[in-house]
Amino acid sequence: MFESFTASAERTLRRAGRLARRRGAAVVDPLDLLAGLSAESESRAAELLVEFGIETDRLWAELDPEVLDLLAEFQETELEPDGQSGAEGPEALPLSSELRMVLNEATMHARGFDRKREVGTEH
Repeated sequence: MFESFTASAERTLRRAGRLARRRGAAVVDPLDLLAGLSAESESRAAELLVEFGIETDRLWAELDPEVLDLLAEFQETELEPDGQSGAEGPEALPLSSELRMVLNEATMHARGFDRKREVGTEH
């Protein structure tokens, strides 16, 4: 499903899945994605959050302290020594219907003018 996503978008989705799993959720939801996007500090999504007046520090202050600890841990352990992203685990959590709708909308937005365009964090 994510073969048309940029590396940054894939990394963000993995982070969202890991966050949902660690907080004991049954599915990955849009708030997990938002937390993952805000942690991708050099992404276009982070730039857009700031551009639209959503300060990352303020957003993080509103998140549960456990979420903040997990995001900090993910930033430290995101890459393995060989440079490959860490595995999420044997089975990824399913995406909520709301998150699937968000990802479908992002895909339609990315491909509105160019059907071959990859889906990035800005979408």
